[in-house]
Amino acid sequence: MAKTINKVANPFFTTIMIPDEYFCDRDAETAKMLGYLQNGNNIVLKAQRRIGKSSLILHLFQ
Repeated sequence: MAKTINKVANPFFTTIMIPDEYFCDRDAETAKMLGYLQNGNNIVLKAQRRIGKSSLILHLFQ
């Protein structure tokens, strides 16, 4: 008899904005970026893909 393979759903948000209750461990980065922006500074975010750069920006502007 053939085994049934259950496909596991991806637990990460990949196509929608992350709700605030799931956006965690970025409080220091958010505060630092907000301070820079309020002082009129530019910011460059550089990291490998799919780390959460865009999500961090969207979270900051909420």
